[in-house]
Amino acid sequence: DVLRENEHIDSCAIKNIILVPFDSPDKLHLKYAEDICNGSSDKTNISLELSSHPGYAIVKMLDKYLHSVSRNKIAWNHIYIGVGRKDGSAVVDYNGKKFESTRDGSCFCLTLPAFHAGMSVSLRTKLRFQDDETMQEKKKFIEKFESACLFSVDPDGSIYPTMAP
Repeated sequence: DVLRENEHIDSCAIKNIILVPFDSPDKLHLKYAEDICNGSSDKTNISLELSSHPGYAIVKMLDKYLHSVSRNKIAWNHIYIGVGRKDGSAVVDYNGKKFESTRDGSCFCLTLPAFHAGMSVSLRTKLRFQDDETMQEKKKFIEKFESACLFSVDPDGSIYPTMAP
């Protein structure tokens, strides 16, 4: 019974993913980094299990998007991601730049386009624009915001924002 209780407590204790310094002992290492870094391998349906935290993976903090954001006539939804039990692992496609959910095409993104230690990471839906004119007017904003969705993976499995190695 004690083991079952610990398992239930553990499944409720999802920890938010935040940026840490590159030399931090708390950085995450993906278990299947070799598959991701190998140029010839299939980069679809990748489980985000962690070698740095055996038995754990990158998971969504909630089942559905609750956070809806609208700024400058641009809207999106996001949900925080964290470290949880591996049986809830996020499954993604990786094109060498972005991690995209196989479920809905949402991508990993810094919650704010700021590359500082302590910034949280979320899963963000595609941007929705009020109209075509908005997309043209806000090109610089969109470029900066999209740069917050670019992530790299080193052969050791460490994952980090491409703009902030």
